[in-house]
Amino acid sequence: MRKILTLTLTVGLLLSPLFAATTGKIAGIITDEQTGEPLSGVNVVIEGTTMGAATDLEGRFVILNIPPGTYTLRISMIGYANYILSGVRVEIDLTTNVDVRLKREVLKGEAVEVVAERKVIRKDVAGSQQSITSDEIAALPVSSVQGALALRAGITSNLGSGGQVPVKHSCWLMGLCSVTSGIMPP
Repeated sequence: MRKILTLTLTVGLLLSPLFAATTGKIAGIITDEQTGEPLSGVNVVIEGTTMGAATDLEGRFVILNIPPGTYTLRISMIGYANYILSGVRVEIDLTTNVDVRLKREVLKGEAVEVVAERKVIRKDVAGSQQSITSDEIAALPVSSVQGALALRAGITSNLGSGGQVPVKHSCWLMGLCSVTSGIMPP
């Protein structure tokens, strides 16, 4: 019985380093420099890695399972100046404490010029609709409105063969009505 107990303890002591923690953590509080109030939603990122955290409502953050080494932290939040903290040392089984006071920064934006154009999609139109301006008609190689309409998709004309104009001329818009007569097609 003693041999089994001694053997179990020996194996346990030999294997315990395999189960020991080999990482550390970084924790801290981020506050406003002027008021000292904790800031929630601040991003704390270890540069060069995918590790990081965001502060809670009390301004606290914790980044776990960090391999030992020296790191640079980037601390940022909209409305505050970015803060870069170099030389943060992480050791095995220890917590590195980082408390930072962020300085407010006025957001600066560039002027953006927006040029209005006609809408590509109109929500109040159930079917397809085409528009043509007088400048577009003037640029076309046609001599009449019917000629300009005949060049648009979905519009047919009853022009005779060889472009001869019949006695009564009409253009049918998507088979629904005539430009000249307003009647339904047969």
